[in-house]
Amino acid sequence: MCVNIEQPKEVTEIKRIAREAGLTEIQKWNVSAILGGSKGLAIRLPDGWAITSTGKEHIRNTGVLPQKKARKGYILQPLFDKQ
Repeated sequence: MCVNIEQPKEVTEIKRIAREAGLTEIQKWNVSAILGGSKGLAIRLPDGWAITSTGKEHIRNTGVLPQKKARKGYILQPLFDKQ
């Protein structure tokens, strides 16, 4: 969900992105159960799973996403480029 994190993603899309990034074992995971148990870091919406504002802050604190900029708001860059 970190690729264009502003857009909800279906489980199939999450798995595709992960596979393309080299995480092939994701095919065996129950992604919905994992995200559903994320204690508010992700939420299921009609269009798919989305990262909540609390989830985004949690990810930023891990160093995966850039810290927010004071004047320009959040600068969110995709971790993987679609080709």
